[in-house]
Amino acid sequence: MVSMDELTRSRYLQALGTDAYISRGQLPGAAVTRRLAIVCQSPRPLPQVAPAPAESTARSPKMPVKIPRLATASATAGPEAAPVRPVNQNQGPEFSLVAISCGDWLWLEEQEDASRLPEQLMLVQSMAEALGIAAGDAGKRPSSAQFDWPIHKNRQLDQGEEAARSSVAGFIQRKLEQLRCQGLVLLGAGCEGRLALNQLDCPQVVRTVSTAEILRNPLLKRQAWQDLQPLLQPA
Repeated sequence: MVSMDELTRSRYLQALGTDAYISRGQLPGAAVTRRLAIVCQSPRPLPQVAPAPAESTARSPKMPVKIPRLATASATAGPEAAPVRPVNQNQGPEFSLVAISCGDWLWLEEQEDASRLPEQLMLVQSMAEALGIAAGDAGKRPSSAQFDWPIHKNRQLDQGEEAARSSVAGFIQRKLEQLRCQGLVLLGAGCEGRLALNQLDCPQVVRTVSTAEILRNPLLKRQAWQDLQPLLQPA
């Protein structure tokens, strides 16, 4: 099939006496109409059309349809699609939390140095034994679970601070239910800032200094002892 441009096609239609119509406006739901400017050129001889047979009924000739000249030759552009943007490009905070199960309580602390985790576990166990809440865990190393944020690298999903606090709350709630803990011990002020407490269903929450602070300054043991009095079991 031989393709032809729009002007040549229009001339053929005129020579055949066929009406050609164009839309004066963009029709709803239709493809975008390509508007072409018609440039006047020197007349060219039209192709000869074979005469109709003598026995055919003669019909009155039709006036050729004139195609109006348009102001521009460029295609009419449709509406530009809005660019796709990520839901939240904020990278948000990066941190690690350690949840320690000891003495039927869940001890939560922000991890500063992973190499000191064994010392921190021993310190938590010592405090639990001193409070008389680790009788069944004597000689048994506390179990721990780590929570790292962000939990994914997908920038299309929210990685902001509020999303982090909600994720930590969900993590802690699961641990409290799985381990059947009596309550939560928040070790360090920074740890509490990572958690949405209003989203927790926890019977008791106790706050004190972090084990990392105690290891750096043993004099803080006195403050920790005072803060942890609600956990103290009668002799």
